[in-house]
Amino acid sequence: VADRTLGVIFGLQLAYTLALNSLYEFSPLWMLQNAHFDSRGIAFVTAGQCAAMTLTSALAGRFGSSGRHPLRRAARFALGAAVCLALMAVLPGRLGIFVIMAMGFPTAMYNAVMPAWMSERFAHHGQGRIMGLLSTIFCVANVIVALGGGWMALLSTRWIMALGGAAAVASALLMLRL
Repeated sequence: VADRTLGVIFGLQLAYTLALNSLYEFSPLWMLQNAHFDSRGIAFVTAGQCAAMTLTSALAGRFGSSGRHPLRRAARFALGAAVCLALMAVLPGRLGIFVIMAMGFPTAMYNAVMPAWMSERFAHHGQGRIMGLLSTIFCVANVIVALGGGWMALLSTRWIMALGGAAAVASALLMLRL
């Protein structure tokens, strides 16, 4: 049972980080293609997203700390990310800019919940191993998105965002399954 649970956790974290990396790696190209932003505009949007993440992280203890199971909370945040990515697949460029910045909220909240839950749940494996696994999964997802997204970008970055949204939904469903 423990091996199966670890496999599901690996899968849900991989799915979520595929979604997150689709945003991180391809939102600048999305802004160029869909909002016709230059490097300065892309930098301002990225700074806005980072500000949203920082503010959310600073206030994370006050958001969503009800008695709900941490995986249910993380699933809600993954669904929030899925909605943001799906909106980027369909919204006109200027409206999508706000979605990119808003994506800072579910990203920061997920990152406040999931590593803490993993740390607590699998402490007997050692904290370094757990955090190392999370980092490795993120790096694997980064490579997968770079390779697959590079080919998809030839068509449109909207496809990359749509698939990222689908990956976030898959991650949320796996979380709810646990």
